[in-house]
Amino acid sequence: MKQPGRKWGDHAKEQDPGALMPCEEYILEDEYDYFFNSLSGDFAAGEWKSSHSEEWNYGCVADLRCRPPKVTRSKSLYHFGCISYSDKTGVYAASGASASGLIGKVLLCKNPNTLNFFEPSPIGYDGPPRTLCWAGHSLWVGDPTNATRIELTDRGTCQDVKIGLCQKMDGAANTIAALQPTGWAGSTSPMSGTKGAFTAGRTVR
Repeated sequence: MKQPGRKWGDHAKEQDPGALMPCEEYILEDEYDYFFNSLSGDFAAGEWKSSHSEEWNYGCVADLRCRPPKVTRSKSLYHFGCISYSDKTGVYAASGASASGLIGKVLLCKNPNTLNFFEPSPIGYDGPPRTLCWAGHSLWVGDPTNATRIELTDRGTCQDVKIGLCQKMDGAANTIAALQPTGWAGSTSPMSGTKGAFTAGRTVR
Protein backbone atom coordinates (compact mmCIF):
# COMPACT_ATOMS: atom_id res chain seq x y z
CA MET A 1 0.00 0.00 0.00
CA LYS A 2 1.13 3.57 -0.68
CA GLN A 3 -0.30 7.08 -0.67
CA PRO A 4 -1.49 8.56 -3.98
CA GLY A 5 1.25 10.54 -5.72
CA ARG A 6 4.06 8.79 -3.83
CA LYS A 7 6.43 6.10 -5.01
CA TRP A 8 6.67 2.63 -3.52
CA GLY A 9 8.92 2.74 -0.46
CA ASP A 10 8.44 6.47 0.16
CA HIS A 11 7.61 7.54 3.68
CA ALA A 12 3.96 8.43 4.17
CA LYS A 13 3.10 12.10 4.42
CA GLU A 14 2.20 13.09 7.95
CA GLN A 15 -1.37 14.24 8.52
CA ASP A 16 -2.79 16.14 11.44
CA PRO A 17 -5.36 13.84 13.14
CA GLY A 18 -6.95 16.86 14.81
CA ALA A 19 -7.93 18.26 11.41
CA LEU A 20 -9.51 14.96 10.35
CA MET A 21 -11.10 14.05 13.69
CA PRO A 22 -11.95 17.24 15.60
CA CYS A 23 -12.55 16.82 19.32
CA GLU A 24 -15.06 18.65 21.48
CA GLU A 25 -15.04 18.72 25.27
CA TYR A 26 -17.96 19.36 27.59
CA ILE A 27 -18.11 19.43 31.38
CA LEU A 28 -21.05 17.66 33.01
CA GLU A 29 -21.95 19.77 36.02
CA ASP A 30 -23.33 17.19 38.43
CA GLU A 31 -22.29 15.03 41.37
CA TYR A 32 -21.87 11.79 39.41
CA ASP A 33 -19.01 9.95 37.71
CA TYR A 34 -19.45 8.27 34.33
CA PHE A 35 -17.59 5.57 32.43
CA PHE A 36 -18.69 5.18 28.82
CA ASN A 37 -17.51 1.90 27.32
CA SER A 38 -19.06 2.06 23.83
CA LEU A 39 -20.34 4.41 21.13
CA SER A 40 -22.65 3.85 18.17
CA GLY A 41 -25.06 6.00 16.20
CA ASP A 42 -25.92 9.09 18.23
CA PHE A 43 -25.37 7.53 21.66
CA ALA A 44 -22.67 6.41 24.06
CA ALA A 45 -23.37 3.80 26.74
CA GLY A 46 -21.75 2.90 30.00
CA GLU A 47 -22.14 3.04 33.76
CA TRP A 48 -22.44 5.73 36.43
CA LYS A 49 -21.95 6.11 40.17
CA SER A 50 -22.05 8.74 42.86
CA SER A 51 -18.80 10.66 43.16
CA HIS A 52 -18.72 9.52 46.80
CA SER A 53 -19.00 5.82 45.92
CA GLU A 54 -16.44 3.29 44.71
CA GLU A 55 -18.86 0.95 42.93
CA TRP A 56 -20.26 1.30 39.42
CA ASN A 57 -23.85 0.18 39.87
CA TYR A 58 -26.13 1.08 36.99
CA GLY A 59 -26.15 1.85 33.27
CA CYS A 60 -26.48 5.20 31.51
CA VAL A 61 -26.64 6.63 27.99
CA ALA A 62 -25.38 9.93 26.60
CA ASP A 63 -27.19 11.61 23.69
CA LEU A 64 -24.36 13.08 21.61
CA ARG A 65 -26.74 15.17 19.50
CA CYS A 66 -27.09 17.55 22.44
CA ARG A 67 -24.58 20.21 23.50
CA PRO A 68 -23.51 19.38 26.12
CA PRO A 69 -24.43 15.71 25.74
CA LYS A 70 -27.57 14.75 27.64
CA VAL A 71 -26.96 11.87 30.08
CA THR A 72 -29.83 9.65 31.19
CA ARG A 73 -29.14 7.47 34.22
CA SER A 74 -30.86 4.17 34.97
CA LYS A 75 -31.42 2.51 38.33
CA SER A 76 -32.31 -0.89 36.89
CA LEU A 77 -29.76 -1.65 34.14
CA TYR A 78 -26.76 -3.58 35.45
CA HIS A 79 -23.42 -4.15 33.65
CA PHE A 80 -24.69 -2.03 30.77
CA GLY A 81 -22.75 -1.26 27.59
CA CYS A 82 -21.61 -2.46 24.15
CA ILE A 83 -24.23 -0.31 22.40
CA SER A 84 -24.58 -0.97 18.67
CA TYR A 85 -26.83 0.78 16.11
CA SER A 86 -28.45 -0.65 12.98
CA ASP A 87 -29.19 1.87 10.23
CA LYS A 88 -31.32 -0.80 8.50
CA THR A 89 -33.83 -1.09 11.32
CA GLY A 90 -33.16 2.08 13.32
CA VAL A 91 -32.73 -0.09 16.41
CA TYR A 92 -30.09 0.14 19.13
CA ALA A 93 -28.78 -3.04 20.77
CA ALA A 94 -26.90 -3.17 24.06
CA SER A 95 -25.74 -5.74 26.57
CA GLY A 96 -26.66 -6.05 30.21
CA ALA A 97 -26.84 -8.63 32.97
CA SER A 98 -28.45 -9.53 36.24
CA ALA A 99 -27.27 -7.66 39.32
CA SER A 100 -24.79 -10.45 40.04
CA GLY A 101 -23.39 -10.22 36.51
CA LEU A 102 -23.74 -13.98 35.96
CA ILE A 103 -26.75 -14.01 33.60
CA GLY A 104 -26.30 -11.83 30.53
CA LYS A 105 -29.03 -10.14 28.49
CA VAL A 106 -29.49 -8.63 25.04
CA LEU A 107 -31.39 -5.33 25.11
CA LEU A 108 -33.08 -3.57 22.16
CA CYS A 109 -34.84 -0.22 21.77
CA LYS A 110 -35.50 2.56 19.27
CA ASN A 111 -34.63 5.48 21.54
CA PRO A 112 -31.99 4.88 24.24
CA ASN A 113 -32.99 8.16 25.93
CA THR A 114 -36.09 6.43 27.28
CA LEU A 115 -34.11 3.47 28.69
CA ASN A 116 -37.13 1.43 27.59
CA PHE A 117 -35.32 -1.70 26.39
CA PHE A 118 -36.88 -5.09 25.66
CA GLU A 119 -35.20 -8.50 25.67
CA PRO A 120 -35.65 -10.42 22.38
CA SER A 121 -33.61 -13.49 23.32
CA PRO A 122 -35.08 -16.15 25.64
CA ILE A 123 -31.69 -17.45 26.78
CA GLY A 124 -29.42 -16.18 29.51
CA TYR A 125 -25.84 -15.58 28.38
CA ASP A 126 -22.63 -16.31 30.25
CA GLY A 127 -22.28 -12.80 31.65
CA PRO A 128 -23.08 -9.65 29.64
CA PRO A 129 -22.48 -10.36 25.91
CA ARG A 130 -19.38 -8.57 24.61
CA THR A 131 -20.01 -8.96 20.88
CA LEU A 132 -23.04 -7.40 19.16
CA CYS A 133 -22.85 -7.39 15.34
CA TRP A 134 -25.52 -6.21 12.91
CA ALA A 135 -25.83 -7.76 9.44
CA GLY A 136 -28.87 -6.47 7.60
CA HIS A 137 -31.90 -7.21 9.79
CA SER A 138 -30.01 -9.74 11.90
CA LEU A 139 -28.26 -9.12 15.19
CA TRP A 140 -25.50 -11.60 16.03
CA VAL A 141 -24.75 -11.93 19.73
CA GLY A 142 -21.81 -13.78 21.27
CA ASP A 143 -20.59 -14.94 24.65
CA PRO A 144 -17.84 -17.49 25.38
CA THR A 145 -20.10 -20.48 24.62
CA ASN A 146 -23.03 -19.30 22.48
CA ALA A 147 -23.75 -17.55 19.21
CA THR A 148 -27.27 -16.21 18.72
CA ARG A 149 -28.85 -14.70 15.62
CA ILE A 150 -31.83 -12.46 16.30
CA GLU A 151 -33.93 -11.65 13.23
CA LEU A 152 -35.88 -8.37 13.19
CA THR A 153 -38.64 -7.14 10.90
CA ASP A 154 -38.52 -3.90 8.91
CA ARG A 155 -40.36 -2.25 11.83
CA GLY A 156 -37.69 -3.36 14.31
CA THR A 157 -39.75 -6.02 16.07
CA CYS A 158 -38.35 -9.46 16.89
CA GLN A 159 -39.19 -12.11 14.28
CA ASP A 160 -37.02 -15.12 15.13
CA VAL A 161 -34.19 -16.20 17.44
CA LYS A 162 -31.73 -18.94 16.46
CA ILE A 163 -29.30 -20.31 19.02
CA GLY A 164 -26.10 -22.18 18.18
CA LEU A 165 -23.51 -23.68 20.49
CA CYS A 166 -19.82 -23.04 19.79
CA GLN A 167 -16.70 -24.73 21.04
CA LYS A 168 -15.09 -22.46 23.63
CA MET A 169 -11.76 -21.02 22.47
CA ASP A 170 -9.05 -20.43 25.06
CA GLY A 171 -8.21 -16.76 25.39
CA ALA A 172 -10.95 -15.67 23.00
CA ALA A 173 -13.33 -12.94 24.10
CA ASN A 174 -16.21 -14.27 22.01
CA THR A 175 -16.65 -17.24 19.71
CA ILE A 176 -18.91 -15.27 17.39
CA ALA A 177 -15.78 -13.78 15.80
CA ALA A 178 -15.55 -16.98 13.75
CA LEU A 179 -19.17 -16.61 12.59
CA GLN A 180 -19.31 -12.95 11.60
CA PRO A 181 -21.01 -12.55 8.21
CA THR A 182 -19.76 -10.25 5.48
CA GLY A 183 -20.76 -6.62 5.96
CA TRP A 184 -21.24 -6.78 9.73
CA ALA A 185 -21.15 -3.67 11.85
CA GLY A 186 -21.15 -3.74 15.58
CA SER A 187 -19.48 -3.09 18.88
CA THR A 188 -16.75 -5.44 20.08
CA SER A 189 -14.12 -3.41 21.94
CA PRO A 190 -14.48 -1.21 25.00
CA MET A 191 -13.37 2.37 24.56
CA SER A 192 -10.77 4.04 26.68
CA GLY A 193 -12.09 6.18 29.47
CA THR A 194 -11.27 7.59 32.85
CA LYS A 195 -13.27 8.51 35.91
CA GLY A 196 -16.16 10.65 34.72
CA ALA A 197 -14.69 10.97 31.23
CA PHE A 198 -15.48 9.79 27.71
CA THR A 199 -12.95 9.90 24.87
CA ALA A 200 -13.79 9.04 21.28
CA GLY A 201 -13.93 12.03 18.96
CA ARG A 202 -16.06 13.87 21.52
CA THR A 203 -15.02 14.07 25.15
CA VAL A 204 -17.37 14.32 28.11
CA ARG A 205 -16.40 14.77 31.73
